[in-house]
Amino acid sequence: MVRVEPLISTDPADLDALYAAADAYSGLGGISMAEAQQEGLSIDRRKSHWTEARSWYVQSLKTWRRIEHPNHTSPNSFQAGDPAVVAQELKLSEAALASLH
Repeated sequence: MVRVEPLISTDPADLDALYAAADAYSGLGGISMAEAQQEGLSIDRRKSHWTEARSWYVQSLKTWRRIEHPNHTSPNSFQAGDPAVVAQELKLSEAALASLH
């Protein structure tokens, strides 16, 4: 992710980089979500993974919001995710965290 950060921190940001970053952040959230759902984890470890997932999904949505008219494909034909799906995954992670309190 470090390599894309300079491209998305500019104004205006590189549009393809925004798509790549939004998709990558969402993917990292998915990895954290999968880790949180593993059997046999302590509550603290599960909470840590759900917190990471939520953080990645928030970062993904922030990045998606920087794209004026988001599409499932970047200008360079890179297949990107869907901000609506990321929002659903964020809600799921927040609900999971709330259930652990």
